Amino acid sequence: MIRKIDLNLEYEIFVKWWDEWKFPPIPKALLPKTGYVAETEGKPLCATWLYLTNSPIASMAWFISDKQVRDEVRTEALGRLVKGVELKAKAFGCSRMIINIQHSSMASRLKTALGYKRGDPYLQQLEKVIA
Repeated sequence: MIRKIDLNLEYEIFVKWWDEWKFPPIPKALLPKTGYVAETEGKPLCATWLYLTNSPIASMAWFISDKQVRDEVRTEALGRLVKGVELKAKAFGCSRMIINIQHSSMASRLKTALGYKRGDPYLQQLEKVIA
């Protein structure tokens, strides 16, 4: 099942997962209300956040999963999660999805199993705190 994340109740779960993967936790204030989690039998397995724009482009970011779950279970849950979030984005009127991904194995799964392709190879993602 894919469901919306309640950050007020679940944020600490994701902080634990980020810590387990040795990834700095994303501050709660930077996560949109359009976060989704894939779960099986009520157990959260992986999550991502859907960023919407004022155009038909959406972006999924900050993928995270429970490191204690077997790889093949995480892989299946990731596929369900991505497909489910794509449907959510379509419901918001989006027709294009951009995914920023760090791990080459996960990028490979997205390309081979879910039809994604590499975007512009000359682009780099840059970030700056402006507050």
